[in-house]
Amino acid sequence: MVQSFGVGPVNIGKENVSGLIAALNYRYDLGRYGNLTFHGSYNVTLHHTLQLAPGQPVMHLLHNPYLDYVYSASLGGPEFKSIVSGSLTWSVGSWSTTLYGVRYGKTPNIQAYANPTVYQTYDAGRLPPWMLYNATVRYNISRDARVTFAVSNLFNTMPPFDIGQTSWPYYDNGAYNAFGRSYYIDFNYRF
Repeated sequence: MVQSFGVGPVNIGKENVSGLIAALNYRYDLGRYGNLTFHGSYNVTLHHTLQLAPGQPVMHLLHNPYLDYVYSASLGGPEFKSIVSGSLTWSVGSWSTTLYGVRYGKTPNIQAYANPTVYQTYDAGRLPPWMLYNATVRYNISRDARVTFAVSNLFNTMPPFDIGQTSWPYYDNGAYNAFGRSYYIDFNYRF
């Protein structure tokens, strides 16, 4: 006699994401004035498909924001198709300073990804790219100790305003964050 029977979830779906990531690093010696180091990277998603079960249709989430909104793991908002970042560091002696920037690509607005008619919906479109900058100054006190002062979101840039968002904060808080300018002081000692 069977006393109990249980079945857990079975993952029969299939999701594929493909993209391209490229990076470049370059260092230039300034002699007694130290050196400059540049780092740049580019990340682009080329394809993002989802099939819920064998025999079901394959959905192209990247090109249909509504399907991305309904079926994918990014229920908080649309995914960024491209992200570009770069940094420039000047180091001289025990001092270094870095300026870092990141550009998040365009995303569909809420009217495009929350409606089955996607871009045929009134006011549907894309939000502009979002750019953030961070800056740090570091001083190496010794071989084992250093202190760093950092500013995140240097220009206090808020996410792009979405006219279709009818309630606060008026942008997609699943895709964007509301962290304004932040200051940090960090002391690091290696034992």
